[in-house]
Amino acid sequence: MIKLIFMRKAAFLLLLLALLCGSAEVMAQAPLVSDDTNTYEYYIRCAGSNNKYFVSNTVGEDNNVVCSDGFSSYFTTTASSAPASALKVKLMSAGTSGQYYIYATNLSGHSDPVIIGCSGTGEGSYVRYYPTASDASNTGGTVSTGSSSITPSGYSIFFSINVGSTSQSWNPYSGNSTLRLYYNSDSNSNWNFIPANAAALSAWAGSLSTTIGDALNSATALTGFKLNGTDDLEYLATLTASGYTYSFADAVAVMDISTASATSNVIDLESGYYYIKCATTESGRYPWLFNNDFYTSNTKKYSLLSESQMTTNNGIWKIEVDGNRLDLTNGQGTGLKLSSTTYTTLNVTAEYNANYPNSYLFNSPNVHCTNWGYSVGAYHYPIEYDEEGANNYWQFVAVDLSASEVYSVEIEGIVQGSAYVQYTPTGEYAYNGGFIVSSTTPSASDFTLSEADGYVGRVTEVSAGTIRVCYTYRPILFAQFAEAIAEAKRIQ
Repeated sequence: MIKLIFMRKAAFLLLLLALLCGSAEVMAQAPLVSDDTNTYEYYIRCAGSNNKYFVSNTVGEDNNVVCSDGFSSYFTTTASSAPASALKVKLMSAGTSGQYYIYATNLSGHSDPVIIGCSGTGEGSYVRYYPTASDASNTGGTVSTGSSSITPSGYSIFFSINVGSTSQSWNPYSGNSTLRLYYNSDSNSNWNFIPANAAALSAWAGSLSTTIGDALNSATALTGFKLNGTDDLEYLATLTASGYTYSFADAVAVMDISTASATSNVIDLESGYYYIKCATTESGRYPWLFNNDFYTSNTKKYSLLSESQMTTNNGIWKIEVDGNRLDLTNGQGTGLKLSSTTYTTLNVTAEYNANYPNSYLFNSPNVHCTNWGYSVGAYHYPIEYDEEGANNYWQFVAVDLSASEVYSVEIEGIVQGSAYVQYTPTGEYAYNGGFIVSSTTPSASDFTLSEADGYVGRVTEVSAGTIRVCYTYRPILFAQFAEAIAEAKRIQ
């Protein structure tokens, strides 16, 4: 089994958005609550029009909580690191269901967590740091999913931070850097919680991965297209299309987790027998890849393209997977022939594109589906050509072998490639290394063997999975036949 690594993330984003569109309510969840065992830290950034504002770890006048506006690259597609002055917070249970104490864990000048409360509960009250929980007022708050009536300018997953059970939330009041309370119906009273330590990031990644994985697994067009939990953490960090993806991108950059080697997605392809079809739907292009060295017009023995699927052995490819390499053999026992070069190995770049589900790009060579300008008789032939788009994406369609057996052809005693067998019932040909797929058990009499000067061939074995042919070199016998024929002609 192979893991084909895909690095083109932009195309997948379109798929991700399509799958997750309208599912924000399902994905939305409050930041995790810390306890004596687990600590989940978060940066807090405004989700409204003041979206460059983040809560700072410096202490304002009268111990007020203040904001800075250092996220100037907020809407770029590259992860932007949180400034060193960004405050980290953790939530602890306040003893009342749904209410939490919020502690600053990296407040400047303080080695221990500092609790955050408010000077009051009404509009304009100040959000403040308090030295101890006993000194604090209005500390128990709720973190609620933002109202669907709000269109945030920041991340699409956002929360209000209310005092107690009131509708008053933290707000960069009138664009001021000092946080005060204001109605949570205002977009600037809503906030993004961005994972700021490994525990929070890993937990969030697991949740996101499960959600996306469920969506992908339910899509029948994406068989085998799966995520693997927190193993895909670096991949998740590269996504930049939704609230969660922005959060991951920022958090990963902050934590110095490299995204340069991020893997987009993992698709498993098992070794087996496949039809190979181009993803193109363009008129005039034939999508089905096959070989036929015995087609009269195919004097150069190119691989060919058919408008309709070839279900005989020359339309079936045996694929063996080795790392990022595919070894392939056609049923006729030949490789992929492009121009004057025959390939029995495809190096797989295998870029995924949501527009062409379950399709892959190859390199070494680049395989291109051509139009009528590249014709051999009734068919077209592929060429090596690098092009963006469906004409270079290829699908592996598994052959149904539930009621059939694959018989490998083994030819001994003659140079490989110069001898072949023909399966008489279907007219299929196979060189040494080729194969026949049959729903019935063949017999030796079902095969016609190629002729070769000085050689006599016979089928020596037809057993489960094997057709063995042996050619014996008998030059004296052949010379006798030739002499007899010459004598017969002379007598005539």
